[in-house]
Amino acid sequence: MFKNNLFHKDSVCAKNSKININDKGEFKDIQQYYNKYYNDTNKVIVADNPNKQVDNNKDLTTALKNIADKPIEGLSVKLEIGAYKDEKEFKLDKLSEFGKIEKKKYDDGITRFTIGPFKTVAEAEALREKVLAKYPEAKDIFTMVFSLEKPSYPRTTPCDSMPFFDYVAYFDGKDLNDPFVYDGLVQRAGNYCHGDLIFKVQIGAYRHPENYKYPNLKEYGSAEIKEYPDGITRFTMREFKTLGEAEVFRQEVIKKGTFDAWITAIYKGQRMILTDLIKVNFYNQKVN
Repeated sequence: MFKNNLFHKDSVCAKNSKININDKGEFKDIQQYYNKYYNDTNKVIVADNPNKQVDNNKDLTTALKNIADKPIEGLSVKLEIGAYKDEKEFKLDKLSEFGKIEKKKYDDGITRFTIGPFKTVAEAEALREKVLAKYPEAKDIFTMVFSLEKPSYPRTTPCDSMPFFDYVAYFDGKDLNDPFVYDGLVQRAGNYCHGDLIFKVQIGAYRHPENYKYPNLKEYGSAEIKEYPDGITRFTMREFKTLGEAEVFRQEVIKKGTFDAWITAIYKGQRMILTDLIKVNFYNQKVN
């Protein structure tokens, strides 16, 4: 999350800002999306003066205004004010004074409540600051920028030359049951591949599997059934070279009614869960 002096030093917005961008299928933070304004030392290059740089810990007002007050082609900007499995838990109806509240239930079973859209990130953040000033209890609302196009996960780089990314630093210890965190991982690692790594979609796991049936998934063929040393028999479907490809299929399975489907990995014959892969940076070296 990018939180440093978003618009006005010491403002409520600056202290609490949370902005993430789903850029046509790739999950990014502000720095990653606007990478042309950054150099490799993690400093911001001011748009109107490429030779001028400012440290992230200093006032970034000028730099961020240059990149945040313009419409973003292909993206939509909204304030997310709540996300719940049970939409009855939403208690911020009073925020309708700031704009129409829309709700939408997504494939992950989460109903999200939003205000917007806005033309720019700056407009959304300005309203967010007003909301927080009047209703501090709404501290968890954040600006969401998301693609208007359907995500895809093309693999354009050979597996043996994939660029390194530090998944440990970004995702280790994070709760992958949080849709926001999980989506971030999938978008970041979606097109990553490794020669010894495959992904499968698990549709069931039982100690007594004899009665488990999955007629809703008949069109996808038979599941692979395997009993593991922990006494659990696991049912998985298909194999994929990337997490993104597996996620696309997982969403198809969810739409067919298997709502607890999730992704597991196999590395050199060993079953792993995604939190295990994070701890080893998806086997793309550099840990510790």
